Amino acid sequence: MICFPLPDGRFIGSIDDQGYARNVPGAVLGHARDSAAHMLITADGDMEDTIAVVSGEQKYYMVSPRNPDFLVSRNPLFRLDAVYTVSSEGTLYAGLGGDFNIGVFPLDGALERIIRDATVDLSLTRAQFDRHAEEDDARWALLGYPPIPGWEYDIPIPDKRPPFEGFLVDDTGSLWVMPHTEDSDYARAWRVFDSDGRLLGSVAMPERF
Repeated sequence: MICFPLPDGRFIGSIDDQGYARNVPGAVLGHARDSAAHMLITADGDMEDTIAVVSGEQKYYMVSPRNPDFLVSRNPLFRLDAVYTVSSEGTLYAGLGGDFNIGVFPLDGALERIIRDATVDLSLTRAQFDRHAEEDDARWALLGYPPIPGWEYDIPIPDKRPPFEGFLVDDTGSLWVMPHTEDSDYARAWRVFDSDGRLLGSVAMPERF
């Protein structure tokens, strides 16, 4: 659970139900996204209300090579993932990752508006995927976890990249959106939207901003 504090002492907790393994009966092979619930939590830790339930992190499920009664999950490269943050007033910003659409939810859970940007290029070429697969294998090898050769290609290769991987809300109520940066040649230019959802522009920021 990720918790965001509110001014009145309550919290918004974001819970992703995605698991590593599933029992085979009733489970689904291939790509799947379980739900991610955003809950309003009292200062005492009690669940007060549900603000929104959205899609969570994308996984790819396959039959376990060790136990055929279970499915195991892998994290696909360029997988879809829900990104969210909460403003100091308690407004929830949630993006599901399929397109550049960000839902804005006040504490009552009603969808207030959707922030969209259709100008962002999400295309992903095979050359970009191959380059990132090599970089990903190299990173894991440096950590002492040599990957299974070619495992990335056991999973269907996506034709587009996720639109974002992080949100921040500043003191003026503007939403800063960090682009997905899984590929090394993708610029880290945050897109900034005002409190009404209008695009103000892009700002290049250091990697660790």
